[in-house]
Amino acid sequence: MRGSPSASLCSSGAFLTLSLANLDLMIKLGPTQTAALSDLKHVAQAYSDKMAEACSGPEPASAPARLFAAKTRLKAALEGVGELEAAADNFFSELNDEQKAQVNNLVDWPGL
Repeated sequence: MRGSPSASLCSSGAFLTLSLANLDLMIKLGPTQTAALSDLKHVAQAYSDKMAEACSGPEPASAPARLFAAKTRLKAALEGVGELEAAADNFFSELNDEQKAQVNNLVDWPGL
């Protein structure tokens, strides 16, 4: 059975960026919260771009080449998640408990 096991990892950045796109329209945010969300959106877009680059090209045919591609994708994901974590921590620190619950219900963190 062949499929692309990296599909979820490779699309996680794009889905996160889409999920964050209109968050500020769905919940009421103050100026500092909006600035923190803007930073999170910027970091999410950079993560999406990194993942798109790491996942570009045809799926390798040989096992060693697939392993190298997987390592490249995982490295990009790990670096990006570290940056996302810092931006998400900053954004969440600006929210009250009700807003945190809303964000948790509205934002899809696929593969993360």
